[in-house]
Amino acid sequence: MTFRRLLLFLIITAATLQPADNDLGSRPHRAERSRDFDALHYRIELRFNGAERSFQGKADIRLRPLRDGFKTVVLDAETFRVTSAGSLRFEQKPGQLTIHLGRPCRYHE
Repeated sequence: MTFRRLLLFLIITAATLQPADNDLGSRPHRAERSRDFDALHYRIELRFNGAERSFQGKADIRLRPLRDGFKTVVLDAETFRVTSAGSLRFEQKPGQLTIHLGRPCRYHE
């Protein structure tokens, strides 16, 4: 199976695992908020459980700070629960995940 076919299969499978009441078309449109970072690379690993209609996964995100003193990453987290952020402290509120970095990072062009 080629990478593209595997990726398409994973996307289709993930879409079928969404709860039935999760209608993306009914959500209000939200403008993109301002960010303190650029996401340069995502690596996402997923394990699907079809019987329970769920999945578990891991995401590694490489970021570039857009300002000096960058020490908190705020990510959208609409429909999943985070159980760990490696060794970093984190907080999850409805729709949002905040990760506190161990030390402030500097802006680099």
